[in-house]
Amino acid sequence: MSLVSLSIPIPRVQLPGEFVCGEGGLVALRGLQGSRVAVIAGDSVLDNPAKYDAVCNSVKCHSLKVIRRSWSGEPGFGEFTAAMTEIEQFQPDVIVAVGGGGIIDAARFIWLLYEHPGVSLEQVRRPFNVPALRGKCRFVAIPSTVGSGAEASSSAVLYDADSGQKVPIVTHDFLPDLVILDPLLLQDIPPALLLSTLCDALSHTVEGYVSAIDNPMVDSYAEKALQLIARNWQGAVAGEVEALLQLQIAASYAGIVQNHCVVGITHAIAHQMTRFGISHSDANGMLLQAGIRFNAANADTAQKLQRLALNAGIGQGLEDVLALVESINGQRAALVDHGAEINALQQSLKDDAVIDAAVGDNAARFNPVEVTADAVRSVIGAAL
Repeated sequence: MSLVSLSIPIPRVQLPGEFVCGEGGLVALRGLQGSRVAVIAGDSVLDNPAKYDAVCNSVKCHSLKVIRRSWSGEPGFGEFTAAMTEIEQFQPDVIVAVGGGGIIDAARFIWLLYEHPGVSLEQVRRPFNVPALRGKCRFVAIPSTVGSGAEASSSAVLYDADSGQKVPIVTHDFLPDLVILDPLLLQDIPPALLLSTLCDALSHTVEGYVSAIDNPMVDSYAEKALQLIARNWQGAVAGEVEALLQLQIAASYAGIVQNHCVVGITHAIAHQMTRFGISHSDANGMLLQAGIRFNAANADTAQKLQRLALNAGIGQGLEDVLALVESINGQRAALVDHGAEINALQQSLKDDAVIDAAVGDNAARFNPVEVTADAVRSVIGAAL
C-alpha cells in the first residue's frame, strides 16, 4: 500500500518488491517464506523437462502444487474455472506465475478471486477499485518471454469475448513481491516468438517515452531499455545467454515505462486485434512504425524521439528509432506467414466498431496526438 495519497499529479515510481536477475536466478525460490506454494505455468514450461525441473526443484516449501493453465491464447473472463478449483482446494500462501504476459495476468486475476471470491467484475473493472490483496497469499512473477513486461505491471489485462475488447484490472497490489529474470526460461524459445514479444517491449519503450504522461525518472528506464534492445536482439536470436538476459532486463524496464506512462495509438489498435485471432505482440510489430510516424508529425513528439535516440545511443533521431523497429519486425515477419495479420488489419478498416473501440481505448487517451477515427484508419492504412 502506498504511503503517499495526493490529489495532485506528480511523478512517482511504483516497483515490484524485489528483482532477482541472472543465470541461476531461480535459486531465489529457495528463499520463499511460504508453506504451500502454487506454480501456475503454461505448456512451454511444463512440457520442457529442464525448465520444469529447474522451477519445481528450486521451490522449498511444505507442499507444492503445479497448475497448468486452463485457457488457450490470451486469457479471457470465464476461462479460469479449472485453475480456480485447484487453487481453492490447495489454499496456497504463495502463487508463482511462470510464463508470458498472459500467464502472469491470468495468475493475478486468479489470485484476486482466491482472496476475494465474492468480488464483482463490475467493481474491479474500475481502476484502483480492487480490494486489498495479501490477506492470504503473496505473488511471484517469472517471465518466460521478453515483451509484455507484465512482471512490472499494476494491471491484469483480460479479454472480454462479449465486447471483443481487452479490459485492464488495475491495482498497485498486483505488483509482485518478487520478480525473477533467469535466461534459462528463454533457452530454446523460437526466434519468431522472441522477436514477436520483443516488438511489444519496443512499443512500450517508444510509446511510453512520448506519452502525454511525463515522468522524467521513468524516461531513463526507456532510454536504457532501447539501448539494451539495440545491442542485444541479434545475439539473443542466435541464442546467446547473456543477450537473452539483457533482453529480459530491457523488457522489465519497458514494462516499468508502460506501467507509469501508459502507451498510445499503436497499443490502442493492437488491443482490438485479439478478436481477429492476432496476438498482441504481433499486432504491435505490424503497427509500431506507422504509429511512430503518425505521432512524429507533432514537433514536440519528434523532439522527444530525437532525445530518445541520442540518450539510448542508437543514433540521431526519428529515422534511427524507425530503423531499429523495422529491423526487428522485419526479421519477425520473415519467419512467419503474416497473411493473417494483414487480413485482420484490412478487416478492421471496414469495421466501424473496431475503429471506435480503438479511439475509446485507454491507451489512446495518453497518446501525444489526439486519436480520432481518421487517425486510427490512417495508421492501419500505413501499416498495410
